[in-house]
Amino acid sequence: MRIMITLLSLFLMAQQQSFALTCTWIGGTNNDWNTAANWDTGTVPTSADDVVINLLVSSVNIANGASGACKNLTKGGFLSNLSVSPGGILKIVGNINYNGGTFSGDVSMAGSTLQLILGLSPLTLNNFNITNPQGVLMSGNDMKISGTLSLNGPIYTNGRLLEVAAISGGSSTAFVVTGDNLGNASSSGGLAITLNPGGAASFPVGPTLSNFAAVKIVNTAGPAEKFTVAVVNSGISQDAVKCTWNVGESTPGGNTATLALQWDQGIEGGTFNRAACSIYKVSGSSIVYTGYSPQVSAASSVGAGAWAKTLSGVTSFSEWAVNNNTGVLPITLLYFAVERTEAQKALITWAIDAYSNPAYFEVEKSRDGLSFAPLRKVFAQDETAYQVEMPLDQWFSYYRLKMVDTEGKITYSKVQAIDGVGIEEIQVFPNPCSSCNQLNIVTPETGTYHLNWHDQSGRSRFSKQMWLEKGVNPLSLPKDPVLSGIYFLSTTDSHGQRNVLKLVIE
Repeated sequence: MRIMITLLSLFLMAQQQSFALTCTWIGGTNNDWNTAANWDTGTVPTSADDVVINLLVSSVNIANGASGACKNLTKGGFLSNLSVSPGGILKIVGNINYNGGTFSGDVSMAGSTLQLILGLSPLTLNNFNITNPQGVLMSGNDMKISGTLSLNGPIYTNGRLLEVAAISGGSSTAFVVTGDNLGNASSSGGLAITLNPGGAASFPVGPTLSNFAAVKIVNTAGPAEKFTVAVVNSGISQDAVKCTWNVGESTPGGNTATLALQWDQGIEGGTFNRAACSIYKVSGSSIVYTGYSPQVSAASSVGAGAWAKTLSGVTSFSEWAVNNNTGVLPITLLYFAVERTEAQKALITWAIDAYSNPAYFEVEKSRDGLSFAPLRKVFAQDETAYQVEMPLDQWFSYYRLKMVDTEGKITYSKVQAIDGVGIEEIQVFPNPCSSCNQLNIVTPETGTYHLNWHDQSGRSRFSKQMWLEKGVNPLSLPKDPVLSGIYFLSTTDSHGQRNVLKLVIE
């Protein structure tokens, strides 16, 4: 009987030890992480346990040569300090929630599912090692690594700034993704590295995990400078690589650099010719001349299905693209506007930059926003700004600008809309709508309208009453995901007049 009781006791103790705990720092004995009496559980945290350090004033230390481990780490306390001494390391398999005090030293992110860095405060660490193949997502604030970022898995900056002193590792599956883990790219934040005069660094970055688009920067002349790189997917043209690199400097001017941009073959445009391409600056959705001679030549192979192009003598930094040399630079449209004048006419104005090579323009008009017809042809002059004026119709109208360069290439402006002299019916635009969350609804008179949006099966997506002004009104769609397909928006005005509008979501 005694043997059975002993075995049962050992079994229960083993079961208790396997339970995950929340270990809260209480201190009082010393400042050593690995002293059990410093935790409210009376045990040193393991990688299965959550850790909370929230005392207003406390000092927690992992000593030289020692290690600590936890699942989720919550760190607060205005004057509290969590430090990992040189030679020590803190291994985290869950998330970091950092909300104040100081947190310093070497940290290893060693989970097996996506790990999050949360919190309100910017986080500064020494060495930061990512061994998790699923990666780390920055969902809180900016982050600075004063030592080395070791990449054996991806880190998603998610629009935040990740500043590092050095990087080791980095590959097509383990790099700094300047977007998020859902495939959404971001042009803000990114990866920052400071280069001394003559210094060089590789920025292992990409817009999404499926697109590795690294950058190498050499600070060939000028003072020490902090360069920041973010990458976004882009559909600039079919004769370009379909991503843009946003390269910035902390202090504009005073530096000359060499840029080497790398891309995967899978994001080349359908007509892109890597045997004759160069790096160009980007303005909006157009490639523009920047005052230097584009260095047109064949791209260099940097691995299986990967290519790179280099540009030297760069003195100003912004967005960059890799494009073919067509002999004629694309037309860069600075603006296109349609306005209603006091004389009840449509004033259509546009401007291009001085380096564009247009042959002519055509102002096109549409009643439904889908089928456009040419309205007036304007031949290019030795000027950058143009305008035409024409009578307003009685109905709501859509306008766009067709631009034809001297090689016959055609590009279009975005569509602009304007109401007529007398609106006779309710309309909605843009229609079709591509991944939009806001429409515009045009009404013939001011008043209260009941709106009901439903799909083809008759299922209502929203129903509400709104006060709408005569003319154009914004209409926000529900925030829940909207699948592609055909929908119907029914409107009933204060007189009981009902209209049903067909809406196509692409």
